[in-house]
Amino acid sequence: MANLQNTQAETGLISTLIVHPEYVVVNERLKPEYFAMPVNKVLFRIIKELYNSGVMNIDEFNLASKIENSEDDTMIMQNINLAELVADSPYVARETPNEYKALSKDVMKFAFKRKLLQQLRTFENQCGREDVDIGALQNYIYDKLNHIGDEFLTGEDESLIGEKIDKIYAEIIKRAQNGGGIPSKFPTLNDFVTYEKGELVIFSAKRKVGKSVLLANEAIHKARSGINVLYLDSEMSTLGWTERILAMLSQVSIRKIKSQKFDSKEEEEKVLQAIETLKQLPLVHINNPAWTVDTMEATIKKWDSKIGIDLVIMDYIKAPDTDDAYVELGKITNFLKNKVAGAMDLSVIAAAQSNRGGDTGESYRIEQYCSTLVKIVEKTPDEIRRDGIECGKYKLFVSLNRNGKSHGEIDNDYIDINFFGEIMTMQEAKQHICPELPI
Repeated sequence: MANLQNTQAETGLISTLIVHPEYVVVNERLKPEYFAMPVNKVLFRIIKELYNSGVMNIDEFNLASKIENSEDDTMIMQNINLAELVADSPYVARETPNEYKALSKDVMKFAFKRKLLQQLRTFENQCGREDVDIGALQNYIYDKLNHIGDEFLTGEDESLIGEKIDKIYAEIIKRAQNGGGIPSKFPTLNDFVTYEKGELVIFSAKRKVGKSVLLANEAIHKARSGINVLYLDSEMSTLGWTERILAMLSQVSIRKIKSQKFDSKEEEEKVLQAIETLKQLPLVHINNPAWTVDTMEATIKKWDSKIGIDLVIMDYIKAPDTDDAYVELGKITNFLKNKVAGAMDLSVIAAAQSNRGGDTGESYRIEQYCSTLVKIVEKTPDEIRRDGIECGKYKLFVSLNRNGKSHGEIDNDYIDINFFGEIMTMQEAKQHICPELPI
């Protein structure tokens, strides 16, 4: 790794700090271990210590006093003429903070390369072991590379908020123009929430009420808009899921697609056209009946590196059938919110199953971590008669929302939805007039 260093940049940086020790705060992410030359590691650390203690005069005496306090430092610096080093520094030093910043970035660039090469050699050693589990190795590689990336490649815009407010506000305007995030297929739902990076939106429903169909509809809606979608499925094989998607895209009954018995050539052509449409979509479906935090993380990172994921859909959050199910449910939900949405900066939608009373299973754990909780509910016969059949037989009820407003009473305040089971389609219906709100 002898060529993975820039001695000129390191020497220029140290000389600059001897003349302008205050520049040490220009890049606070620079560390002594990032220098390739041991002498410069010592000098950088000592100058930083002197500056932090209020010493602004970096001369031979102050440097020597610090060096003498450590046997290791004394050994490294034994052949260095400090008087000559200090005297020559003004001829090598840079005069502006920006010039210093450029030198520090160069030092960090080579440190990054050295550390990355060292880590790659560790991967090589791991690959040579016969007892290594492939999944564990994959997660190990992703974690180590992400750690190096986080250390060297983030935080470069550290500054006063006032210095970057214009850039931040421009991003706020841009997001607002796009609806604040990735818009839902259901227009009225966008008044409550959009799918934003860093946020977890959960759709809750009883069994067989349509949570998987809703998520599939959202997946296709996003993919057709050019949004890269990763769909993690714990219930349905890719074959069965694809049958649903083809029914949705072609508007031909899923029963006919399964049996391959169409009423006309036109229906068959619609299915074939749906296949061609599906070929063009940036959409990945992965089925695993026993998803764990580790397998989800490995899958998400793999596909993010391949195509750049914008939206992760998890169908659905469920805990294993163990005595620790309650803890595991919280662990999975926490993982989706904080690791996937937060740390990976992705938008996440998930489904969770509610009990007979309509509450989400182990609801405390779900509500503790999710950003927004939306219930999918089948209307009662009285509600259907009151609203009118054109308002659909299903409703979406925003029961918890940390990023906007929520609905009021579930009996009369909700979003009206049509659910056509044969063609696997959910869409917004005509909206009823809420009796509790002024007309």
